[in-house]
Amino acid sequence: MGDVLVVGLTVDGAVNKRPGMPVNTWERRADLLRELRCVDHVMPCSSAIQAIRTLKPTYFVKGVDYANGDAWTEDVKAVCEEIGTVIRFTSSLKQVAP
Repeated sequence: MGDVLVVGLTVDGAVNKRPGMPVNTWERRADLLRELRCVDHVMPCSSAIQAIRTLKPTYFVKGVDYANGDAWTEDVKAVCEEIGTVIRFTSSLKQVAP
């Protein structure tokens, strides 16, 4: 799908899933991701929009649980349209038209 894989990893202070999260620090989570041969870089970010605007990627990939659109907490689709980034999802690799 692409030549370089950059993982935008949410910084500890921006993880809002539930109390006590994240269980592991950003650095521990980043170290684990860096061990994967497919990952070229791990970038700290506070939001998906920040990562998209900073990297201006060809593709922005999320889990398939975001495919129906109701899991987003920010307007990622609008930012991707603005930059020309294509949204894809992990399991289906379904493309969302801008």
